[in-house]
Amino acid sequence: MAKGSTFEREICTELSLWWSNGKRDDIFWRHDSGSRAKGRSRKGKKTFGAYGDLKATDPIGLPLTNITTIEMKRGYKNWSFLDVLDHPPKQWNQEQRTKQIFETFVEQVVEDAETANTYPVIIAKRDKRQKIIVLPEELFWLLEDVFGRYEGFTISMTTSEYIKRNFIALNFGLFLKWCKPSYFINYNKKKRRKK
Repeated sequence: MAKGSTFEREICTELSLWWSNGKRDDIFWRHDSGSRAKGRSRKGKKTFGAYGDLKATDPIGLPLTNITTIEMKRGYKNWSFLDVLDHPPKQWNQEQRTKQIFETFVEQVVEDAETANTYPVIIAKRDKRQKIIVLPEELFWLLEDVFGRYEGFTISMTTSEYIKRNFIALNFGLFLKWCKPSYFINYNKKKRRKK
């Protein structure tokens, strides 16, 4: 899908500039296909650096891709977080309701992230809207511990039949201003402190 490919290239450039403090636009690039890694993981095999849509093309970007698995979603029509909340009423009585588009995004990135032992992250854009980033709740809290309160609007999503962990959605542009690459570069796997 051309729209998705253009979006993925745009995000890779933005993340490269963010990572290098505006000096380089070539640290990250998109995977041509994650199907090899997914197929191998279903056989119990790992494939280094092949999960999600984003890869580090320079080793200086590895701290980000070693900690997160990023899926980039663009070109899907008429989806919203609200679909999970306000799906058609007849589906409430079914044992298994229809999976919503956003839930398919989450399932895909969670499967890859669990295989890679990373945080699942989604960067998405709807037509004529701003870009968003969706982080697991525990990663968002770790970032708030380091960078202070995020001042933008957030949407929290708790588990559903298809989403098995809590997520928080933020504006992507505001996220890049708030969060610094230093967090990922200096990351250690300590649990978030209790508040």
